[in-house]
Amino acid sequence: DGAIEARASVTGDPSAPALAVRVTSAGVLINQEDLRDLSLSFDGTLKRESEIAADVDGTLSLNARLNGEAAQLATTLTTTAAGRLLDELTMSIAGARAEGRLAVRTDGLLDGRLTVDVPDLAPLARLALTDASGTISGTVTLSARDGEQHTDVDATVRQVSVPGVAIGFADVDLS
Repeated sequence: DGAIEARASVTGDPSAPALAVRVTSAGVLINQEDLRDLSLSFDGTLKRESEIAADVDGTLSLNARLNGEAAQLATTLTTTAAGRLLDELTMSIAGARAEGRLAVRTDGLLDGRLTVDVPDLAPLARLALTDASGTISGTVTLSARDGEQHTDVDATVRQVSVPGVAIGFADVDLS
C-alpha cells in the first residue's frame, strides 16, 4: 500500500550517459514493513560499452524510516575489471551503524572491511520482532581465498541479552 514516485533522466554522451534517478515516497507498506519518508537518489554514469551488465559508477544515497526507525545508506559505486566497489560505504538503521568498503568480485565473492557499532541492540531487535539489549562494536573483514568466502570478526560485546542467552562482557575473535 502507498505510492512510490520515481524519476530518471539520461543525458550526455550515448556511449557513457549521465544518469540521475530519484525515488521518493511519503509512506509505503512493503512485505508488512512500514517504510516512510523514503528518499533514494543515484547520480552517475552508465558505461554502455562494458562487458559488465548494468555497469554504473556514481553515488547512491538512501534516507527513510523503517517501522519508525531511521535508516540511511550512502556509498560511491565504481566498476573495475575485478568487480564492483562500494567505497565510502555507510549504513545505519535504528542507531546501529556500519562503515567501510566492500568489493563485489566478478565471481560473486566479497572483499572488504566494515566497522560496526551497535550502541543499543533494543531498537534493532524490535525490527527483527524480538527482544534484545546490550552493545556490540568491532570489525568484520571479508575476503575471498581459494574460491571461497572467508569472514573474520573482531568484536566487543557488552551486557548482551537475548531470549535464552546473556553475555556480560566478551571479546570475540572469529575466523
